[in-house]
Amino acid sequence: MGTRLDRVAVRTVRGMAIPVVRAVRVGLAVHRLTRLVVEDEIMRPARLAVDEWAKDADMFTPRERVATLIQCKRCVSIWAAAAVIALEATRPGRILTSILAASDAGILLDLLEADE
Repeated sequence: MGTRLDRVAVRTVRGMAIPVVRAVRVGLAVHRLTRLVVEDEIMRPARLAVDEWAKDADMFTPRERVATLIQCKRCVSIWAAAAVIALEATRPGRILTSILAASDAGILLDLLEADE
């Protein structure tokens, strides 16, 4: 049983309808997952391990590219979007993306309060 808001949709270029609630959830989840990988303290050990693994790599080798990838928000966001959209295909995945979206909304609200 959905609410009226669940039926409000955004039309894409090809005429597909994407529910606004889903579009917002996906966008926030992608933003949160991107920040988690690129910036958050909890992922620092993984980033440091990749940097150590790639420290002697020549330019444009797979090792060097992976090290660059995890430091680039725009690069990570593409992979994060693919992961979030794949997760959206299952109920447990939608629960996870909802958690990521709620976390991101909380962080964004916190940042807005800090600016006041």
